[in-house]
Amino acid sequence: MRLALRTVEHNEFLEIEVLPGAPMAGHTLAEFPCSNDCLIISILRRGQPMLAHGNTKINIGDVITAYARPDVHEVVLREFGRPPHPEHSAEPADGLQKHGVREPLAAE
Repeated sequence: MRLALRTVEHNEFLEIEVLPGAPMAGHTLAEFPCSNDCLIISILRRGQPMLAHGNTKINIGDVITAYARPDVHEVVLREFGRPPHPEHSAEPADGLQKHGVREPLAAE
């Protein structure tokens, strides 16, 4: 799983890979419990970007781009996937923090 963050006026963009066993895997975006607090912007499926709609079914391996307030990140992570396993807890490379979280980038 990878997770990237970029801050824009108190909200952040998150990029999350849907993991096996994620509650949202096999469900549509209309079923996402945080739809009022988090906007799913796009889905990368097998390397191809697609726009997200309410009837879009979430598949394992999809990479979700979401825009959310920091107070709902935990729910988003719980529904789509979790931070990486302990093997990713070594010193981060390429700007990645532990648990696959990037340093927030300055707003453009």
